Parts: sequence; structure tokens; C-alpha cells
Amino acid sequence: MEELGDYQIGRLLAEGPISRTYEAEQVSVARTVMLVRLRPELAEDESAVQRFLENVRAKANLKVGGLAPVFEAHRVAGGVFYTFERLPGKSLAAWDAAQEFLSARQGLTVLAEAAAAMGKLESAGVAHTPLEPEHVYLSEEGEVRLMNLAASGEQEMEERLASIQRLAESVLNLLSSQDPATPLVQSRFVELLQAEEVAGLTWARFQELVAQVRGELRARPSETKRLRSERIQQERKRLKLRKQIRGYGFLFLLLVGCVVGGNAVLGYFNREKPKEPSIQATFLPVAGGEFVFGEGERATVRSFWVAQHEVTIGQYAEFLEQAAEFPETMGAYAHRDEPEDKGSYQPEDWEAIYQAAFFGASYEGVALSPDYPVFGVDFWDAFAYAAWAQGRLPTVEEWERVARGEAGRRYPWGDEAVEGLANLKNEEGGVDEVEFWSPVDAFAGDRSPAGAIGMAGNVAEWTATWGPSGQDPESEVPQIKGGSFADPLESAGLWEVDSSKPPGARELYLGFRMVRDEAP
Repeated sequence: MEELGDYQIGRLLAEGPISRTYEAEQVSVARTVMLVRLRPELAEDESAVQRFLENVRAKANLKVGGLAPVFEAHRVAGGVFYTFERLPGKSLAAWDAAQEFLSARQGLTVLAEAAAAMGKLESAGVAHTPLEPEHVYLSEEGEVRLMNLAASGEQEMEERLASIQRLAESVLNLLSSQDPATPLVQSRFVELLQAEEVAGLTWARFQELVAQVRGELRARPSETKRLRSERIQQERKRLKLRKQIRGYGFLFLLLVGCVVGGNAVLGYFNREKPKEPSIQATFLPVAGGEFVFGEGERATVRSFWVAQHEVTIGQYAEFLEQAAEFPETMGAYAHRDEPEDKGSYQPEDWEAIYQAAFFGASYEGVALSPDYPVFGVDFWDAFAYAAWAQGRLPTVEEWERVARGEAGRRYPWGDEAVEGLANLKNEEGGVDEVEFWSPVDAFAGDRSPAGAIGMAGNVAEWTATWGPSGQDPESEVPQIKGGSFADPLESAGLWEVDSSKPPGARELYLGFRMVRDEAP
């Protein structure tokens, strides 16, 4: 390992036209720092050295929140360099290289924090070197920090504009396609930036644009809820009117002498009264960090929120109501690879399932209710619903973190196989007495360390992770996790992955649940 004064040079973090940035260890105090070194070919050029040191002095004389403070600068036999605080997390360039993505809200936070830090340089009249993705760091906890880019001299307008454009491009390209808010954020920034006067685009003005898009994004969920509430009220009025009309028809039948038994009368009036769902979407916090994954491996996830229950028939019915009433809006929720001939998001046999769940019929011999899990949905259906509901499907790592906890339990309740705690295959002599589905809250014993219910049984669940197909290793399919009513207890290991189904598969034992990146 190369030594430079009191420092041992580590890995290269970034490279520019006049310097290279390394991770380094300050030996005397055992401290990890970032070390910026003037390129060796310029170290003998006195004018280049003086310009480098002038920029270092500009950085050292500035204290701005969000920018890394300078520790010290040296000119030694091995070269010219300065050091500053080791920033937490990794740079946007590293996020891009690892193909990791940000939610729309995370991206807006990065833009806001970075613009605020650069805006403080601007308001202090301090110039800066061009901002690149290598200079912006984001930690797992969401902290945004920047390398100190203060420089001596006057700020060139072209450099400021190029820095703003580079920051916007790098963040917007990192937004996850699975986040339904991504298209809105990306399109709004394009519109707003195109409408700006180029010369007037300062860091302060860019902060205002970020705040505007943030405000529009916050308003979007409430508008969705308002429209949904209006549709529900309209449906209730429609049902009430239909009951009144049919009531008058029934009185007419009585007047003309038709004989109807008391039970038939009750059945006649009740058949138009739908069952009311009792399960509401509840999200539970899941702490990020390292945990046991698979068959003894270690994995890490960021903090997120998980739905306590699987998505219900009642909840999915609301989605299909909007799809029928506003079909032009559905494209915003589709997966980017969804087939053009997909058709609709309606599961097969949906009318029969809906009648059983809401109006007292039975399906496959089961008296369903709106609180049963939706089933018979394919991956495209699950993805679109989650996007519409302001969430997303979990990755396999997130799913296991919820189901197995940090220690990697075999079952949600522990490592021992206990009959009757989950809705699993009912062999002869079984104790759960359920042949098919059950309400999503029926098996309280099937509760994970995070508090999620139904991860060992009831229905298996689609995830957002794709992997090699079990039928054709040359192709990839979405991974399915968890047991179902069709699985015996001994085969319900939570580390197992089902990769046998293509994304368009619709099975009676297959449903899904949602996660969110931020508190609902």
C-alpha cells in the first residue's frame, strides 16, 4: 500500500482532469479520510500546484452544512494533496454502477440537499468546480453529503449550468421504474427546466423547482383518495336507488296477489347489499441492516414499510373500479416490460369471485368475503396494483427480512414446525380445517417478527425480483415467495424460492402484498 506522509493510500474513489480522490488511512490517529491528490504529472508544474493550493484554501475557509470539511493540506516528496472527512455511504456514481435505484421521494431529497449546499456557496459568492455524480454521497440512512467543491476565482455561468444539469440527470436516471411517482417527477423536471431562462438558472432557482415538484408529489395521493371517495359515494347512491326501485317492484307483486315467503322477502332485499370489508391497509416499519438470508447467507436491506396483510379482494376491487372508470390512467402504473397485448388487470373468473366475496355466493365451495386475499393475479396485475396504491412489490431480500426477522427463522413464528398456525395444506388429520383460502387475518399464529400475517400460508406471493426460470434457465421470471393452502407444513421453508411461473401466470394459490419506502 502506497504511503504519502502520514497517510496510507487506499482505493480510488473518483478521478478528474487535475486530481484523483482516494480513500486513505491517517496512520497517527487511525482515522479513515478522503484524500485528494494532484495528478503526478502536474506536481512539478508550479503554477498548477499553486492553483490547486488556492482551491484548497478556499475550501478550508468555508464552513457549509452538507459539504465535507477540509482537515489539512501537504506538499511532500510524494506529491501534493489535502484530506477531508470520509463521507458516509457511497456516491451517486457508485449507486449507478451497482444498478441500485432511488424512490422518487429519495431522489427529490438528494436534489434538494445537494442544491441547498451548492446554493450556500453561491450566496456566499464562492465559486465551485464542476459538480459530478462522484461528488454526491448518499448513506443507507438517507443522509446526503457533498465533497467540498469550493474554488478560488470567479464562477463561470457555463460551469454552474453544467453542474445543475449533471446533478439533475444523474438523480433522475437513478429513479426506480417501480415507483409510480417516477414518471411524474421526471416529466415535470423536463418541463420546468425547458421553461427556464438559461442565464437565470441559479442554484437558488433550482431549489425552488425541486420544492415545486415535491409539493406536486405530496398533493398527488390526496387527489387520488378524493377521487376514490367520490366514486364510493356514487356507488352507494346507485345501490340505494336500485334497492328503492326493486322495492317498489316487490310491492307491486304483492298488490297483484303473488305469495312470497318471509325468508324469500329477506333474501330479495339483502341480495343487493354488498358485504363491507373490515381489513384496511396497515403498514409496519421494518428496520434496515444486515440479516440472515437464504440458507445461511448474509444480506442487507434499507429500512422500509410492509403491509401487515396480503392484498384483499376488497382492495383489489377498488383498483379494478378505477381501471374501468378511468382506463386512460392505467398506463401510468404498468411495468415497463408488460406485454402490449396484456388486456386487462382483471383475474380470470373475476365476476364469480366478486359475487362470492360481496354478495354471499360461493366460489370453489368457499363462502368468500372482501377480506380474503385476492388470488389468480399475475405479476403484471400485482405490479400495477402496487403502483396504483402508492407502493411496490418487495424484493426477495425484503420479503425474507419481514418473514424471517434478523436471525433467519425457518417459520415466521420460530424454527419449530407447529401444525395449525398457518393456512397450509390440510392432510388427513390436519388441524387447520381450511381447504382453500382464509381471511387475511384469520391465522394470527402465522405472524412474522415484523408483525406481518400470512407469510407461511394462505397464498404465495409475487416479488419484484427476477431470476433464472426453473423451466428454462436461459430466461428470467419473477420470483415467488412463501407457502400457501396448497403446501404442506414441511415444505413451507421461507428461504425457498419458486421460479417456475412466468409473469403472466394466474394461479388459485398465488397473490401478493405491498411494501413502501416511506411511512404511509
